[in-house]
Amino acid sequence: MTDPYAIYAKKILNLKPLDPIDRPPDAALRGNLVHAALAQFAKTYPTAALPDDALAQLLNFGKAAFGPHMQQPSVKYFWWPRFEIIAAWMTEEEARRRQDGLIEIYAEINGSVDLAGPSGSVRVTARADRVERCADQRLRIIDYKTGVVPSATMVENGARNQLSVEALIASEGGFDQVPAGAVSQIEYWQISGGRAQPGTIKPMHTNGFDSAKMRDSLERLVAAYDDMSTCYLSEPVPSLVPPFRPYKHLARCREWQIEADDD
Repeated sequence: MTDPYAIYAKKILNLKPLDPIDRPPDAALRGNLVHAALAQFAKTYPTAALPDDALAQLLNFGKAAFGPHMQQPSVKYFWWPRFEIIAAWMTEEEARRRQDGLIEIYAEINGSVDLAGPSGSVRVTARADRVERCADQRLRIIDYKTGVVPSATMVENGARNQLSVEALIASEGGFDQVPAGAVSQIEYWQISGGRAQPGTIKPMHTNGFDSAKMRDSLERLVAAYDDMSTCYLSEPVPSLVPPFRPYKHLARCREWQIEADDD
């Protein structure tokens, strides 16, 4: 895990960060707005062919998501033009995938898997951006990224395991309304909205996803943290520090770093 202390603070101490007053537009907000528009489009057109005005429909969903923030110059003049480019790329990709055997899309769905632990079962939950069911009944796991995408190596060695966990849940039928099935593809869609390259599909686990291996890895992690002597360290691997660290001040990372530098 990249930040065990954050899990301790959030799930055990039940501490939740408050949103700042007059929060300025930031990368997290931009990602949320793009996700909201794409999710609504997929929920509206989960199966079969797209309507002739698919691009206009996606732009309408975008306007609904971005609308409350359009008074911000950065949203109106930078984010929205990029979303228009993303929308054009997305509708082309949506049409292509439907022609390539896509049967149904499940967008923004919750799921869970129960893992065995020394002190009892532990339930791991996830919310998937997108799960696709194909004509051969196999599943694709997809996550939208408006920012940096983890490397395939980091995903496959467990350093970034969000999609691997989602794939395990999907393979065992743990997502709402999604039939269990083998996972054929795991993908990050990097959607920047750049004119030269609006979106890029980056496959993970290209040698195949092993659900049994993933379950074993997670259950070993559960066993380790079931041990009372295991500490919930903050950012134990400096090279794997997560981008958002709302509990960093509670862990006193800066103070510990200053003391280490003084030594």
